[in-house]
Amino acid sequence: MATPILVEQSRAIPVSVRDAFHGTLPVSLPTIFRRRYALLPPIKEVRGQVGTWGQVGQMRTVVTSDGGTMREVLKDVDAPHSFSYQLSAITGPMRPLVDSIDGRWEFIPKGTGTLITWRWALHPRGVGVPLMPLVGKMWLGYAGNRWSSSRNCFLPPSPPVARRREGRTPWAKRITTEATPHRPVYRGARLVVPVRRPRFVGRVRSDG
Repeated sequence: MATPILVEQSRAIPVSVRDAFHGTLPVSLPTIFRRRYALLPPIKEVRGQVGTWGQVGQMRTVVTSDGGTMREVLKDVDAPHSFSYQLSAITGPMRPLVDSIDGRWEFIPKGTGTLITWRWALHPRGVGVPLMPLVGKMWLGYAGNRWSSSRNCFLPPSPPVARRREGRTPWAKRITTEATPHRPVYRGARLVVPVRRPRFVGRVRSDG
């Protein structure tokens, strides 16, 4: 069997280890892998997943936009420090090159945030061995797309913005604006533009 090719990429983010872990493990794959990089396609959909992704032994089928598929099995979960998975039964354009992939995510405290490392061990087929360095370089670009797409997954949800409903309070005011005609006037060599004078038509309701 050919020697696996290891590729990895790390990023530090300003959130806790727990938030980084739980913002990564159950995330929707089509949401964060939505951009192609070279020959590595975006993920179109996930089939066969039952429940939230996070239990050892869970299986699902990952479908890419070029028609390829991969069977993913969650192999290990050590919350909130790491989890690992395996991609196998690969079909589509990658089938002649790669037999299987062992993936792993690690979360390590770094300052007031977390250092996240994503790692792949690619097990090439015979034909794909000489092309693995190229595939590894493409993966680094693909991983870069993933970081930019998943930035909001690690951020806490924004608090809801209070929206004032018209007419709900005694001081509610409705105002409309009607602009007067606005035509430039030439006077000698100067261009004089009249100032807009909006007319306000308002209605104020008061219970007082």
